[in-house]
Amino acid sequence: MQLTINGGTVPADSRLGNWGELLDCLEHGDGRDRMVVTAVRFGGVDEPSFRDAAVLARSLGDAEGVDVETATVIELIGASAAAVRAELPPVLECTIATARAFRRHDVAAASRQLVGLLDTFRTITTLVDSIGIARRSMPETAAAADGHGQDATERVRVAFEALVDAQNRQDWIDVADVLEYEVADAVGRWMETI
Repeated sequence: MQLTINGGTVPADSRLGNWGELLDCLEHGDGRDRMVVTAVRFGGVDEPSFRDAAVLARSLGDAEGVDVETATVIELIGASAAAVRAELPPVLECTIATARAFRRHDVAAASRQLVGLLDTFRTITTLVDSIGIARRSMPETAAAADGHGQDATERVRVAFEALVDAQNRQDWIDVADVLEYEVADAVGRWMETI
């Protein structure tokens, strides 16, 4: 079996019987320098479920080659934060566009846009919270994770409570105001703190 790690071929330990054993060997270290497997291909085919029990039991003898990508924990945190930062400007634009649709009383279109925004905000909130937890768990990054991201996330939650209230009252101008001012402000704070 040919083992490739981050583009370089390395000898595989012939004593390893299955993917789970190899995964355990590849993920090593502590704290910010811990190596984590981020992607796996068996015989050139992506395996997104490489941590599932059935895949962990997969015999290494069955694979013509295993390609693995790894990163350190601190690299993963940085990459996750960069991905969130890259997505926030379009989310902000969509938030403003949805507010404008409510101002035009195009309630049907605005409501559809709002459903997508809510899903997006749930995902971003989960990511921001996870990044903050990861940063606070490591002494060397805890000082940088001083709660500003949590404050911005809390602002988003409060803004969405106000949004739900305005929606229940069918006050579309108030919905637009909450989106354009409160939610947009919280998104801006996320951009500053993530």
